[in-house]
Amino acid sequence: MAEQYTERPTEIEVFPLGSETDVILRKSIAESETTGENGDVATCWQCEERQIRVPGTVSTEDIAADFEAWWEYTPGTKAQSVEDVRTETVAQMSATCNAAIVGGVDVTLTGGETKHFSLTLEDQLNLLSLQGRVASGADSVPYHADGEECSYYSAADFGRIADAATRWKLYQESYFNALRGYILALETVTELRGVTYGMDIPEAYRTDVLRALLAQQETADVAAE
Repeated sequence: MAEQYTERPTEIEVFPLGSETDVILRKSIAESETTGENGDVATCWQCEERQIRVPGTVSTEDIAADFEAWWEYTPGTKAQSVEDVRTETVAQMSATCNAAIVGGVDVTLTGGETKHFSLTLEDQLNLLSLQGRVASGADSVPYHADGEECSYYSAADFGRIADAATRWKLYQESYFNALRGYILALETVTELRGVTYGMDIPEAYRTDVLRALLAQQETADVAAE
């Protein structure tokens, strides 16, 4: 809520209360002027303020290290540590990576038609098995696109499907591995809460494989223009 002071208030105040700690947080602190009833102008300080009580002992330094996370803290709950949130974030990103893989990929066939192919574990095993038949010289193999009946695909078309599936899975796994490295380097709950799957990973955390895949995609995009 909005508060007003005659002197500039501090951003953080803590008051130990045995097994708990009362905390006052302030942000958007700004100097302003007010005019009294007699016309006198006085300087005051306005801010947003939250007062919370948290379990355990919390220091000013603890809160300053991740102020926004404490500002959003819900009284009556256990404050999550950085490591708690890190573990949670890695698990969330891993699940999203798996969902992206299973979601599959669009493939443009030799005739110019584009179809979508999901990549559940069963789909991946089927692709691997059929790749062996094509490698042994089969001219066509039975397979199916999403929402379609099983039909025969030429060796050339199936090669496109298998190649696209392999590249899609490799990219997602490589992206997740790099993202996990980035997550492990973050130091605050606020930073960890800002991680999303698909975000641009800072160069320092990109693996050689991810860099190569991104370069290949950039080359393909330029060629398609």
